[in-house]
Amino acid sequence: MNDHKDTMDAALDDLRALMRDVDELLDSSKGELDESVKKTSEKLAESLDSAKASANRARDSAAAGLEAARRAIHEHPVEAVGVGFGIGLLLGILINRK
Repeated sequence: MNDHKDTMDAALDDLRALMRDVDELLDSSKGELDESVKKTSEKLAESLDSAKASANRARDSAAAGLEAARRAIHEHPVEAVGVGFGIGLLLGILINRK
C-alpha cells in the first residue's frame, strides 16, 4: 500500500510544482501583457485555483478512503481475505474466458 501512497504523493507533488510554476509565470508576466492576454491570464489563474482545490479534495478523499479500508481490514480480517480471494477468482475466470 505504501507504493500507491508514494505514487499518489509524487503525483500531487508534481501537480503542486506545476501550479507553482504557472503562478510564477503569471506573476512575472503581468506587467507585459495586453488586455486580451490579461483576461486569459485571469481565467487561467481561476482554473489553477480550482485545480488546487480539487487536488486537495482528492488527496483528502483518498486518505479518508485508505483509512476506512485499513480500519475495515483490521476489524474484519477473515472477511477481507475472503472478499479479496473472491474478487481475484472472479477476475481470473473473466480473464481466462475466451
